[in-house]
Amino acid sequence: MRNNKLLFPLMVAGMVAAQAASAAVISYTIEDILLPDGTALSPIASVTNTGQTFSGTGFVGMYNDNTFRHLFGLEQMLSRVNMQVGIGALAGATINSATLSFELLDASPLTGTSGQVIMTAYDGINALGYQFNAPAATYGTALAFMAVGAPQAYSITALLQSAVVAGEDWLGLHLQSVDDSAYTVVGNGFSTDRAVVRLNVDYTAAAIPEPASLALAGFALAGLGWTRRRRPQAA
Repeated sequence: MRNNKLLFPLMVAGMVAAQAASAAVISYTIEDILLPDGTALSPIASVTNTGQTFSGTGFVGMYNDNTFRHLFGLEQMLSRVNMQVGIGALAGATINSATLSFELLDASPLTGTSGQVIMTAYDGINALGYQFNAPAATYGTALAFMAVGAPQAYSITALLQSAVVAGEDWLGLHLQSVDDSAYTVVGNGFSTDRAVVRLNVDYTAAAIPEPASLALAGFALAGLGWTRRRRPQAA
């Protein structure tokens, strides 16, 4: 009986140590990845080849005349944004919080709270292209009010969690304004990071048993088994 009292806490400690998970924070930088238009001087000149696709984490601006533009555009029916983020590092993790933030610097007037933005999450395949209308909302949608000027953070926790649970390596996000217009010119003479688009994630990584923890748990279980085998002899 005394051996059981000693082994039980040891066994519990070993099993808890083996199942421990760690919390962490990761920030994804999402920049304009539209190829520069070498024939035009204007940074918002259209790129008419909407058949092209882009790989890697980033975003593209899209206009309703079937052209790409170097901007982070949320201009009602005029411009929208399509982006993708490589989330493979979050495999098996629990998403505690996830926010998408960006700056809208070019609009008239540059004051106050603007209209609503619909953020649609879908299954990305690392082949970002022109998609003016939102794709099927594989992982749901989020609605938020956009603010012109200062960067704003919008929660997409549930959207990202759904994608991680599904085992996605890439998360696609489509943004469009519902009832107002604002944008940020990027690339082709401006910084590709001028819109300061970030996906900030606070997550708890999946538990990975450490060798020492496994050994501790195994020793405790072995000890418990040895004690049980000794009981008939004691009787």
